[in-house]
Amino acid sequence: MDSTFCLHVTKQDGYFLTACQGKASLSRILSGWSGLAERCIEEGINKIICQPHVPGPAEFLDVYQFGISFRDISWPPGTKIAIVCPEDDLPQYRIAEMMVENLRGPESRIFTSIEDARGWLLDRPQRNTRTNAQ
Repeated sequence: MDSTFCLHVTKQDGYFLTACQGKASLSRILSGWSGLAERCIEEGINKIICQPHVPGPAEFLDVYQFGISFRDISWPPGTKIAIVCPEDDLPQYRIAEMMVENLRGPESRIFTSIEDARGWLLDRPQRNTRTNAQ
């Protein structure tokens, strides 16, 4: 079985659903995500749900380098990325989420279920209809 990193992408209703599989290297991961960003621009989609299925926790410096490089990918305006991971992996992914946010990358959140991720991803902000009573 080939363990080379692969980013599988399927188009859903208004977003892309991705699954990362295989042995991860920074260059392969960035190549896959750069290709997805290009596809997002071509197809006018700026919402992504990602389910990573890659072995082992990443080292802090790898996560930092990924965050810097991920930020530099040309994403469509308003890109939102929901990452769905097992509950046991939440601490590792929270660190990556914080780094991408601090490095001004695409808006992203970590979830443990597809349903929660889809709810956040497709939610439309509601206008504040309250008026100030004076």
